[in-house]
Amino acid sequence: MVKSYLAWLLTTGGIVGAVHVLTAQTPPSPEFEAASIKQNTSVNARRNLAVTPGGRFAATFTTLRELVTLAYTLPSGRVRHDSQISGGPSWINSDHFDVVAKAAGMPAGFNSNVAAGAAVEDEVDAIEQVRLMLRTLLADRFKLTVHTKIMNRPVYALVVARPDGRIGPQLHKIDIDCAALRDRVQRSAPPEPDKAGCGGFKLLGPGRLTGHAVTMSLLAVSLPRSVGRIVLDRTNLIGVFDLDLEWTPEQASSSGASVALPTDGVSIFTAVQEQLGLKLESTQSPVDVLVIDRVEKPTLD
Repeated sequence: MVKSYLAWLLTTGGIVGAVHVLTAQTPPSPEFEAASIKQNTSVNARRNLAVTPGGRFAATFTTLRELVTLAYTLPSGRVRHDSQISGGPSWINSDHFDVVAKAAGMPAGFNSNVAAGAAVEDEVDAIEQVRLMLRTLLADRFKLTVHTKIMNRPVYALVVARPDGRIGPQLHKIDIDCAALRDRVQRSAPPEPDKAGCGGFKLLGPGRLTGHAVTMSLLAVSLPRSVGRIVLDRTNLIGVFDLDLEWTPEQASSSGASVALPTDGVSIFTAVQEQLGLKLESTQSPVDVLVIDRVEKPTLD
């Protein structure tokens, strides 16, 4: 699995900040030129998400919750953790839809599957426009209205483990500009089959994550599904890094699934500390939570 801008494709707490109303009409958002929504009643279809250079947005076997996650990322561009979306009926997690829409104005040669660390400014701007179009579509067809609250949530802070600041044996700082490599300003060898592309991650089966030229903030974004909480980058490590992280997923090891797992049986918390020289510290932090106020089943095509 390679982390990309389209992998946007992962309780309780006291309110500590202001409430901001977020609707697709206030202020007016751009719209798709045309859009189709159909229910997908397959038992276990393959999920897919793509935006082509011509501006075709397609989401297959997606839930409304996933569409909301795509449309309403955090102001920083980070994808919201499950604990950062609240409210809504149960069908937003169980009903599946196929959405096809036409977005105008995509830049020439646009690649929606490029790793986040290799995206150029035009691609970042194009993705933001698609998000705004998707918000309008959700408001129109699902009657979705939402607002945000700043609430305290349990989180993990990703920090450097050693007092002297030394990092682990499987984390290496490098000097590469991934966007420049795409523009052929620099040259590099093509990635190895079991390695991530420049500026992104690759999941090599359960419990094995490799990253090439990634920032610590991107690493923090990649960890919540494995640790069950939001992860905040507090390493103060600047620049980009290569990393290789291997651990025993709790689900896989307890279920007896026949998958290749490390023999030492380390948890992801131990692996992060021993292999990367980092540490996941449990703490509380104010976080931005998206609250679903109203939603209806959509009008279908």
